[in-house]
Amino acid sequence: MTQIPDPNTQSANAMSQEGPPEAAAFAAMENMLKPAFCSEQPLFAIDEAGRWHYQGQPLPDKFARLFMGILRPDSGGWALVTPAERVKVTVARTPVVIVDFETAADQLILTCVLGSQYRVDKADISLMEEGVLISLPNLKTGSMSRACFYRYAELLLCDKD
Repeated sequence: MTQIPDPNTQSANAMSQEGPPEAAAFAAMENMLKPAFCSEQPLFAIDEAGRWHYQGQPLPDKFARLFMGILRPDSGGWALVTPAERVKVTVARTPVVIVDFETAADQLILTCVLGSQYRVDKADISLMEEGVLISLPNLKTGSMSRACFYRYAELLLCDKD
């Protein structure tokens, strides 16, 4: 009688080589969620201020928030991904533009132009030549509006004193 291995009792060595079972499941799911593009031309665009547009027309924030949930990095660009199709999205700089923040211990609570909030560690924020880049959940990246950047720079200068 052949015994079927229980994935919950894998040895630590096997897990360290292959990663946790969740990672393998996520990778398999990611491959399934790569359907064909419904159009070769981008139908959506996100401008430098973080505002969404559909075929050149402004998109209401309620729809932009909905689409933000299915926005994924895709082959060096961005796409809206559903189980049935993918839609290319042109992004001017970053898909998320932060307009405000609050400090909370070693974290920041960031508010984007669409009103969504993200809690990030200070280590997730990088000062780059082109400005601030922020690693956000779900593989998204963010930048700061000019006013928000100046507030953040002031915070950094005060922390050094």
